[in-house]
Amino acid sequence: GAGGAGGSSNGADEGLECQPGRSMVETFEDHVDERLRQARERAGETVLLGMTEKNNFKAMAMAGSKGKDVNISQIMACVGQQKVEGNRIAFGFQRRALPHFRKDDLGPQARGFVENSYLKGLTAQEFYFHAMGGREGLIDTACKTSITGYLQRRLVKAMESVMCQ
Repeated sequence: GAGGAGGSSNGADEGLECQPGRSMVETFEDHVDERLRQARERAGETVLLGMTEKNNFKAMAMAGSKGKDVNISQIMACVGQQKVEGNRIAFGFQRRALPHFRKDDLGPQARGFVENSYLKGLTAQEFYFHAMGGREGLIDTACKTSITGYLQRRLVKAMESVMCQ
């Protein structure tokens, strides 16, 4: 639902103890992140177990030619948690990630967990969260490419007068 599971738990419901050197909020986020990662992994493992060896997705992943188990999992089971700067999607719209959710909702869906697969299709909210995570990846790739490209250009210019006899 739009409200998402989990409500606005502060971690005390499960007897969560604060990790050394971490705040209770950081501890809670680490705990939730780990649980959601495990859920996506279990969903993916279940899908892989149900696939025959003749499945083309599985054959490509197992051969190492294209994709990995996580790609099959996202296509057929569950896309999983979307992240920006290594964290779950932060509140940015009046104490919520999107206006579709209740204020202070810390539940998985309200903070960027995509429970649908690519095959089933993403909801509008899931698609938006997915675009947020994907955009960061594109920007990182573009920045790294420009840095290495500039370095290569400088090396070529510096070495253009070098000759072997």
